[in-house]
Parts: sequence; C-alpha cells; structure tokens
Amino acid sequence: MYVLQNCEEVSHFMEEYTREIESQSSMGAHKNEFLDWFRARIFVLSSQGRANDELISLAVGPAPLVHRYSIFMVNGFRFHTKELALRRKMQNTGVLVRGDDSDSNEEYYGVLEDIYELSYVENRKVYLFKCHWWDVARLGRGYKIDKYGFISVNTRCALNTNEPFVLASQSEQVFYLDDMVDKDWLIFVKTNPRDLFKVPDNDDNCV
Repeated sequence: MYVLQNCEEVSHFMEEYTREIESQSSMGAHKNEFLDWFRARIFVLSSQGRANDELISLAVGPAPLVHRYSIFMVNGFRFHTKELALRRKMQNTGVLVRGDDSDSNEEYYGVLEDIYELSYVENRKVYLFKCHWWDVARLGRGYKIDKYGFISVNTRCALNTNEPFVLASQSEQVFYLDDMVDKDWLIFVKTNPRDLFKVPDNDDNCV
C-alpha cells in the first residue's frame, strides 16, 4: 500500500476512491479495500486501452518473492543496514527523509534496518527501506536543535508511526555522533551525495 500511496500516477485514483466512499461513516474500514478497488478499476481501463504498463504493473502487485539487501546505493549515497554496520568500520545507516509538503521543513531521521526489493511485471523494481524512526514531533523531548543548527534525537523516544517504510529513492544519508553530554542523544550530521549508481549490492537474501 505504501508504494501506491507514493506513486504520483495513483494519486488521482485515490481521490476518486475517496469521493466514492466519503458518504460512508468509517473511512478506516475502507482503506484496505482500495487495493481491490484499484485493481478492478485498472483492469477495466486496460480492457479499454486506457491504462499504461506502469499502472497495470502496480495493479497486479508485486511478486511474492522478495529480495533483501544489506547494502544499497541510491541518490549518490551508499547505505548499510544496521546489522551489517555492526561488522563494518564505516557508518552508513543514518537515513533522512523530507516531509511530503514542499512548503514544509519537516525532516525525519532514522536508522536503516532492512532493504527490500519488490518485483513487478515487465521487470519493474521498487526498493523500500525499513527504518527505525526517532521522535521529531516533540521538540525538547524527542529532538532538539542547537545554536549551530545541528539536530539531536533522543534514542529513548521513537516516532509514533505504524509506517516504518520509505521508498529508497526518497532517502538521503546522515551520520550520527554520540552526544558527549547527554548519553541517550545522537547528533545528526548531513552529508553530500557521491556519484554512485542506483543498483543494489550482491549481498542479498530472499524472503
């Protein structure tokens, strides 16, 4: 569902679906039904020659076989999962994702726990990062900003969310340092991207 929610071509179908059910009392009860509605809607459009290959691929859904990676390169950054980082000297687990609203300065900070490759028809691939997100909703308790603009997060406070996934393409990399004064806090430092290809490393598993 996260993939569909973050696909621009699907957004107007979500709006259409919402309009159809907005008169009903429980939106939550219908949220999960969007997948079935979307699939049926695209198949009808496909039979009329009005759906492109990408929409058809999304409607069919991903293959049941999912690949997992420990290393991934995207947006000029080389990411490692937290598990791999325990065996490496280089720290590449910090993830920064910016808020959906282009007018907002919201930034979300987390640690990369897993990397998944979803395979769709026509050899289309989608890569997801599963992260542990720190609380950036409560200034002072979950996070703080010093006079130099550096952001620190309280490692005892996780973000209140039921959505740990982000698209790999949405991710930027940050490094984090232990706060020498407050032992439960981490200081995040933004990094500049390097010239890397958007392909996974061969270190993978299937689930």
